[in-house]
Amino acid sequence: MTLDANMDDLLSALTDALLAGDDDVNAIANQYNVPRSNVNTFLGLIRRLHLSLTGVQPSQKFVATLKQDLLNGEKRGLVSRVRYLPARVQIAAGVVAVAGFMLLSRRRLLDLAANKKEIVAPQQ
Repeated sequence: MTLDANMDDLLSALTDALLAGDDDVNAIANQYNVPRSNVNTFLGLIRRLHLSLTGVQPSQKFVATLKQDLLNGEKRGLVSRVRYLPARVQIAAGVVAVAGFMLLSRRRLLDLAANKKEIVAPQQ
């Protein structure tokens, strides 16, 4: 067994013991041949992670949308994708689309005006 796999197994066993409420981890330290001081360090880290990481419930809208996506398997178009974005992102996407359209239109008008000047210019 490699060192990484051994460490993974040790951390998994320590986490399971801590979650089960078993504070006596001498058997685990002996099983993996790890000094008790290292095990205590890991226990402190595991306890802090357990206290700081909390479970989160997704919103009902997200669950319904995910279920529909998974069951239907349909590919949605750009408009329907934008519709599910937050309002701020929708507004930003609209502004970018309008600005892009105006930029392309302006460029096309400038190209048309330049072509018109070339045609009208007198030849010598």
